[in-house]
Amino acid sequence: MAVHVKGLVLKSRVEYVQKSFGAGGWDRVMAALAPEARAALKDGVLVSSWYPISVYVKMLCSIDQTFGKGDLALCREMGRYAAQVALSGVHKSFYREKDVQFVNRMTPVIWKQYYDSGEMTTESAGRGRAIIRIRGFAEPHPALCQATLGWLEGANKTWGIEGVKVEEVTCQADGQECCTFAVTSSNSREG
Repeated sequence: MAVHVKGLVLKSRVEYVQKSFGAGGWDRVMAALAPEARAALKDGVLVSSWYPISVYVKMLCSIDQTFGKGDLALCREMGRYAAQVALSGVHKSFYREKDVQFVNRMTPVIWKQYYDSGEMTTESAGRGRAIIRIRGFAEPHPALCQATLGWLEGANKTWGIEGVKVEEVTCQADGQECCTFAVTSSNSREG
């Protein structure tokens, strides 16, 4: 079964490159892309369309190779940026909660809007802690995990949680049953 991602996710990465590396930055990424990914993106990205996850992975890796160190750290940075752009001004009521568990209970709903594979769940792990799992994602890749780590960091910060640390505890791309992310904050209300 082919896995797809919403164009909005890809569009935020294009915007990140253009904002961070200038007008010619995206041209450099396109030139470095594999032919099938370049063909899928040649006419631009439609935010409401679905794209093969393989195109997104190739895009992430190409951006990281072109402007990063090749260690996928830039994928995490782009995830933070995407969350901040997508969630700024959205769900203002989350700002008053200041609770890691509350904020992260919203992420599975958002996941379903962006990906057509895998199931994201969240559970409380005590004061200022949440555990998020992605199970059954058909095409796992470390670049996607880094982007998710960044997105979780960015979402928590955007929704008013400070001092957030997100770690990947298990990874499906490494043969584990699921991807597990531990989200902690030293500045969260009792949840």
